[in-house]
Amino acid sequence: MFSDLVLIQQLYSDARPLLSECIDEKQLNKLDNELAERIENCRPVVMVYGVYNAGKSTFINALVGEEVAEMDDIPRTDRVTCYPFTQFEIIDTPGIDAPMEHEEVTREQFLYSDSVIFVLSSDGVFDEQATYCEIFRIIEAGKPLLIVINNKSGYSEADPEYTAIVDKIKHNLYHQAKPEFREKALQVPVWLVNAKSALKAKLEHKSALLAKSNIQALEREVQRLFMTTDKAVMLNTYKGLIRNEIENALFKLDDLQQEGEMKKLSKLLTRIDESRQTLLAKTERKIRAAKGKMKDDVYQLLSNQQYESVSSLLEEWQKQNTEYFQQELGTALAEIGQQAEKLISDIPRFSGSGLNGTASFDEDGQSLFNLSDLVQFGRKIKLDDQVLKEGMIGAMKMGKNYFPKLFKGIGPKTMEKYAAKIVPFIGPAVDLAMGIYDFYQAKSAEEKEVEARRLYMQRISEQSTQLVTEVQDAILETFTDIVRQIFTPLMNEIQDELDTLEGHATANGRMTKRLLTLKEALA
Repeated sequence: MFSDLVLIQQLYSDARPLLSECIDEKQLNKLDNELAERIENCRPVVMVYGVYNAGKSTFINALVGEEVAEMDDIPRTDRVTCYPFTQFEIIDTPGIDAPMEHEEVTREQFLYSDSVIFVLSSDGVFDEQATYCEIFRIIEAGKPLLIVINNKSGYSEADPEYTAIVDKIKHNLYHQAKPEFREKALQVPVWLVNAKSALKAKLEHKSALLAKSNIQALEREVQRLFMTTDKAVMLNTYKGLIRNEIENALFKLDDLQQEGEMKKLSKLLTRIDESRQTLLAKTERKIRAAKGKMKDDVYQLLSNQQYESVSSLLEEWQKQNTEYFQQELGTALAEIGQQAEKLISDIPRFSGSGLNGTASFDEDGQSLFNLSDLVQFGRKIKLDDQVLKEGMIGAMKMGKNYFPKLFKGIGPKTMEKYAAKIVPFIGPAVDLAMGIYDFYQAKSAEEKEVEARRLYMQRISEQSTQLVTEVQDAILETFTDIVRQIFTPLMNEIQDELDTLEGHATANGRMTKRLLTLKEALA
């Protein structure tokens, strides 16, 4: 440990003057202080993270045994807060669904943390892609991880729902992980605990309630996590902090040293990628923002047996989201066209057939797209509102005229499939809800009517959530597939040209080489 620590300090000492040429001094001073404090105290930092409203603050309070963390249904955590627990420090952070500026706080804290406790809720949805993306980011970073399910539903270990939750999470961890990380994903501990009951039991000294909450068993698992967060893990965190600043410096150096065509083409590629990400993010935010109200509306309609109205409601939701998406897609492509037009004005040869200025054709003899086509495509979408009125199919048909290779796989049948992909999800799900009602009608003759009604309404609530989630996921999957088919060939073509240019580029310079050497030494 001591020799490794001395080596890290020496590497950082060598990198510090180079970093000061590219990185803000305030940021470097923060890193100086963090490294000095952590090396002196040698206390592992455990980050509590997870889904909004899963009960992270309640969980922290249950562990500490006091109401130290503010508990609220509104996401107020816009900063990290440290709570001492035995010989460790627990850090509370914003959740996955926090505002963008709050998420930046979490991203930064992730670099400074040695291990992570990821909190979900038993009444949540366990198939959200964003949730598993965050979990895999932790696993791939090599940080010890513990998944805690806040058992708000009060399931006992004997309940089938208890086992089903754990099995569902384990299944998703394995099947959604990259092949090389699947074994690590399976080794992640998953525990259920009723944080609210545990806190109440500790505050009121109720031993029976404490045992039922499962907090004592979880505390032992948390201690094992702390023990796993050993000196080697902490050293890896130190190295990661320094590597991150080196990567930031390399990025800035690359931006400063890149000249001419390669620099301008790289900026266009970055703009296109940013447009792609922004398009998907804006669309997803809009859909998810309406999910809660949509679930409530579906619940009311199913409760009143207005099954045809449910289909109409969800189809209208699909239509509204599609109109919003195609409008945002048109705006994104128009903006990309403007950027391409600016690049052509600076480098006229990019307007020729093929990005490298030479004639280029695919196996069917169709000319590959070039930046001039991209400019015309952007102008057409921007100036002609008719394509937006015609909807997604109209946009794709027009795109095929301008980009024969780019839209090669999107024929009339594919276009129709996109236009109607979500609707098949709606009918069977509503039919299922009708079947549920028939079941409980029969059951009410055997049991008390009040109980039968309660069970019926509970199942309707569950079905409403499942139905809206399935439609939401189908819409997002469709839009993601469209974006992939449009943007990926475009970005690949530009990247190929960049790779050719970079193959003839000179070395980045002495400073870049030295930073890369230091970065490798910290690997």
